[in-house]
Amino acid sequence: LKLKTLDFKNVTGLDISPTEAGAVGSAEEVSLLMEHILETYPEILEPTKKVHARVYNSAGDFHDIENTNEVIYAIPSLLGSKTGYTDLAGGNLTIAFDVGLNRPIIVTVLGSTREERFSDVLRLVRAVQANITEL
Repeated sequence: LKLKTLDFKNVTGLDISPTEAGAVGSAEEVSLLMEHILETYPEILEPTKKVHARVYNSAGDFHDIENTNEVIYAIPSLLGSKTGYTDLAGGNLTIAFDVGLNRPIIVTVLGSTREERFSDVLRLVRAVQANITEL
């Protein structure tokens, strides 16, 4: 994908130690990764649009999961989201939503707080909605 700043050092992205992050990257490249997922594998984003979901692995086993995105219902036409929080990275949230006429927008907030990442994203979503123009 030619994403030069993204570096995942483990499968979870969780901090490896108090001084070593498990993943790093720019907001731009996190957004580009979300765009790729949205265009290529949109089905994996389906559970991220629900408060609770059941996900299956390739062996047919399942896990019931609870979404940590507190604002999924506050974002109209949500297409998908990914939350993250570690001590080193702070609070992170990437969302994709459709502003109408199949016009997806991706918003990424990195380095916020555990709580404020949600209000930060909502503020950006509202700004997009207030300033978007029809083609």
